[in-house]
Amino acid sequence: MEERAIGILKGCAWLNLVVGIALAIFVWMSQKPAGPIVMMGIVYAVAGSIIGWALLLVVCSIAESLIEIRNSTAQPLKSRLLDRELR
Repeated sequence: MEERAIGILKGCAWLNLVVGIALAIFVWMSQKPAGPIVMMGIVYAVAGSIIGWALLLVVCSIAESLIEIRNSTAQPLKSRLLDRELR
């Protein structure tokens, strides 16, 4: 379940990057005399998509690390039952 959620989040990260850059290219191509406001919008779209992509990938990396930590420190059910009986 967690791996699927992380995969979906990674897909959203790449979709964010591709759509943001495609939008910037579309705006750039549709505006023949590109003024300063249009250029600022293009830069903002590209920078925003790159930052969003990087942020989502960092969140994915943190989630993967937390899952690995949880899996490596989890005790099997048998040992937890034995710990309760010994107390």
